[in-house]
Amino acid sequence: MKPVRSILEEDEQQPRQRRETGRIPVSESAKRHAEAFGPLAEKELQPKGYMARELVQCGLPLAKSTGTKIVRKNGNLSVVIRSGVDRNGDDIGLPYGSIARYLLVYITTRALANHRSNVENPRRIKLTSHLYEFLRELDIPIITGKRGSVRALRDQVNRLLRCEIAFIREVEDETGVRDRYGLMPVSGDYDIWWSYRTPEQNSLFESYIELGEAFYQAIVTSPVPILLNHLRQLRRSPLAIDFYVWVSYRLFTMGTQKQRVLELPVPVLKAQLGSSFARTRDFVKHMSEAIDKVKVVFPGLKCELTGNGFTLFAGPTPLSDFDKYAQIHGTETRHVKSRRQLEARNLDMNTLEAGRAIAPGFDMRYLERAYWQWVEENGHQPRYVKAHFLKFCKTHAQKNPL
Repeated sequence: MKPVRSILEEDEQQPRQRRETGRIPVSESAKRHAEAFGPLAEKELQPKGYMARELVQCGLPLAKSTGTKIVRKNGNLSVVIRSGVDRNGDDIGLPYGSIARYLLVYITTRALANHRSNVENPRRIKLTSHLYEFLRELDIPIITGKRGSVRALRDQVNRLLRCEIAFIREVEDETGVRDRYGLMPVSGDYDIWWSYRTPEQNSLFESYIELGEAFYQAIVTSPVPILLNHLRQLRRSPLAIDFYVWVSYRLFTMGTQKQRVLELPVPVLKAQLGSSFARTRDFVKHMSEAIDKVKVVFPGLKCELTGNGFTLFAGPTPLSDFDKYAQIHGTETRHVKSRRQLEARNLDMNTLEAGRAIAPGFDMRYLERAYWQWVEENGHQPRYVKAHFLKFCKTHAQKNPL
């Protein structure tokens, strides 16, 4: 497969403008892409994603299975995820694995951005018609073929957007015991015109996802923030992703309730995070491995898992004043991260997303190349690369108005 050309290179006027300014606006297709995703509010320019609180205890299947439903339980609450159907009415299967979880975080994050930006229809998430750009937003490499990421993404999009999530809570009061039932389809409508055989090819039609009302309300009512950098490091372990999101929320609630220790029997933890495991001992083994992986990205986590129970000790969440927390626990500080980016000459996706918000309508990959070229030519050693790059983007937008 030939390398995907930047949409910047499609503009016929670029060679002349590049020689004159070194910074140029991008083609019309790139402008439409930036408009579709929209800039995030200034306060949202942090490396964060979001998950609805109701979905924290509603982990998707870890791997592909022949089943058409999965049940998670927490006390008197049962969460049931059911497969959607194809045009013949046959079950297409449940979403599973890391890609489905990334999609869920991505959709939730974009829906929340729409809500806070007061767009006309916040439930409608516009997608770029350029599949490459969407894959890049998720930080998923483009790999075609039978086992590639392009085919896997297509499969997981259909499985996720067509599935239904049902909440069943047993309520007991003076009148007796009754069940409360709520159905939450992920999407009420979607239309995607990507070319999966040639992901570098643009579509002539707009692609979008319109979220179901109940699903959207769950997102905007109680979003749980999570660090995207941590999720990317855990991408090869769906169970570690589920545990990371779950423990982030648990640490937050323990802090608000001033609870020092949380103790759960293994069967209770298994019902919440590992119901796909038939044997408890298999769950304990894989859960122990997942906990070790989460501790690598979040060294401040204090918990213990034995064959009898799980114990979580109160402490800071991964989002707690990250620089101060890093100095205490020895994780990567802002300065260390900047030095690493400077040495590697590579910006992460969160920095590029922040740049897009400051300079909407410009190709961030081109600006990244131009930035590193400018740094080398001028011999700069910025202390904080992200802040320096954002200033570069702001100057670029002012000097080259679209």
